[in-house]
Amino acid sequence: MTLLADVQDVQDIQHVTGTGAGRRTSRPVALLTAAALVAALMAVPLVFLLIEAAGAGSGELSQLIFRSLTWSLLWNTVRLTAVVTVACAVIGTGAAWCVERTDLPGRRVWAVLVVIPLAIPDFVVSFGWNSLWTWAHGFTGASIVMTLAVYPLVYLPVAASLRVADPGQEEVARSLGVGRVRTFARITLGQAKGAILGGCLLVALVLLAEFGAFEILGYQTFTTEIFTEFHGYSFAASCALSLVLVLLSLLVLAGEGALRGRGGRVTRTGPMTQRISSTPQYERISGYSVRSSSSAMRNGRYCWPLPAP
Repeated sequence: MTLLADVQDVQDIQHVTGTGAGRRTSRPVALLTAAALVAALMAVPLVFLLIEAAGAGSGELSQLIFRSLTWSLLWNTVRLTAVVTVACAVIGTGAAWCVERTDLPGRRVWAVLVVIPLAIPDFVVSFGWNSLWTWAHGFTGASIVMTLAVYPLVYLPVAASLRVADPGQEEVARSLGVGRVRTFARITLGQAKGAILGGCLLVALVLLAEFGAFEILGYQTFTTEIFTEFHGYSFAASCALSLVLVLLSLLVLAGEGALRGRGGRVTRTGPMTQRISSTPQYERISGYSVRSSSSAMRNGRYCWPLPAP
């Protein structure tokens, strides 16, 4: 009788507050309408490109797309995007792990310092590097400058993921005899897989859309050539190259979705999820306060050589 009364009370509350199944199935019409309007507005430039490309004719469009210059631009863009994305994944993930999962002194200070590059425009960073060092030019200069400029796009989501991830999974693996390296590769990186892929996606899209930094560094990509064609040579050629760049961006989005998988990685959070600090942590288990076994990875004598970049 008590259970039936509790169920009836819950149903009455849902009926009064409107939180039952009827409300859950209702669709937010205003939100969907606003989203559709924003999507339509964002699609206007793409529709314009398609119209202009169709007006140029299929023959001319094919010649503009499949010429040797397009393949050169594709190679320059793809190799730079691949190198910088991988470098940012390594640096951003390593920095997040050092800040969130080690006893690095001044973690709060480092957490602020590692994201400072986001506050400096890529144009300014490129100008500074190119003015100070003559070798900061071309592919090498673009790779180094862009890696140091956008790696926080990987650090921020990975740090947030590690901050809420349950360290108990790592402790279970260690208690079963798994080494630190395998634990990090299989458990830590597994928990942060979605965040790493999301950060890499942001880095790749930023690189595909970057123009000012590459113009200063003298590295030719789709964006620099589109600007050149638009202002001096052929409007149809700029539209054709723009379509190739849009297709490349869609391929990046599809690749990220394929790597993430259908369900992605579920990160478990619970009472053991906590911010690492220098003081002992305590948890309440079955009414008793016990000391948590979760602790920061101790760097020991290598504590200072391990700071995030």
